[in-house]
Amino acid sequence: MTLALLAVVGSGMAQKKYHDLEVNEVKGPVKSVTMKNWGKPIVTYISPEGKMACEKMSDAVYDENGYLQSVVTQIGGKKSITNTTFIWEDGRVKTQIATRKNKKVITTNVYDDRGILVRQIIDTDGHQVEYDYYDIQLDDHGNWISRKTKVAGFEIMYPRTIEYYE
Repeated sequence: MTLALLAVVGSGMAQKKYHDLEVNEVKGPVKSVTMKNWGKPIVTYISPEGKMACEKMSDAVYDENGYLQSVVTQIGGKKSITNTTFIWEDGRVKTQIATRKNKKVITTNVYDDRGILVRQIIDTDGHQVEYDYYDIQLDDHGNWISRKTKVAGFEIMYPRTIEYYE
């Protein structure tokens, strides 16, 4: 019984070593996050220590406090390599800078009082687009599992599935 209790407490404490949960906008004992990108499911796995792994991700660099500073992703072949850096503020990703083929996409995140992402401002080579998220549905852990935004006048719903460690 004591060993089981220590394992549970230890796994909760280990989850805080890395802050990849915050990169994925989740909290709690998250095991995986699945979202669809152009209809294809993209699964991000998160270790008990809180470190994410995705088949398209490599060269992750962390600071001494476990905050992700940069990562390389490759989606769609060798010509589609993206270098992404993260700027943190108050334990959340404030800005994300993705560079591919000398083009930069700067994403600024805005959170509500609960820490839920409600707006993204995306700047691509000086052209700025804002996405406001609404009708945000939360699961029992307080993580969003569905949200909507409008793009070019069309409403788009973003669902995601979250699997938790038991």
